[in-house]
Parts: sequence; C-alpha cells; structure tokens
Amino acid sequence: MMEDNINRENIVQEIKCINDNNFSNIEHVNNIELLLVSNNNSRTKDQDVSEIFNELKDKVEEITTATNEILQSLGVDDEL
Repeated sequence: MMEDNINRENIVQEIKCINDNNFSNIEHVNNIELLLVSNNNSRTKDQDVSEIFNELKDKVEEITTATNEILQSLGVDDEL
C-alpha cells in the first residue's frame, strides 16, 4: 500500500473519475449494441461494424476491470 497518503488520495480521486466514466461508457456501449441489431429478426445490421464494435466493447470491459482492480489494490473497494 502507498505510504504517501496525499498522493494516494489524489490517485484514488483520479481513478474514481475514470470509474465514473467507465459507467457512462458502458451505458453508451449498451446503447450502440441495441442499435446494431435489427428489430425485425434480431440479426446484426452490419457484420463488419459489429466485429469492430465488439473489440471496442471488450476494451471497455478490460478498462473497467483494471480500474476496479486498482481501486481494490488501494484499499477503496468498499467505498464504491
């Protein structure tokens, strides 16, 4: 655990900002996912775009996981 409490708190605040953005990004990803699927037959409207989008979705999920891991390693997982 970090010994410099001032830097630790500043890092925690910055990571929490990233975490807040993660929730917003996940919401946008979910909205895009709905838009990429046809209402008529539940099929993807554009396979190429969907494949690229799925890569983006995976990266957003990776960032969310990494952010949570950093917060946990700083001992603030109970503050979320």
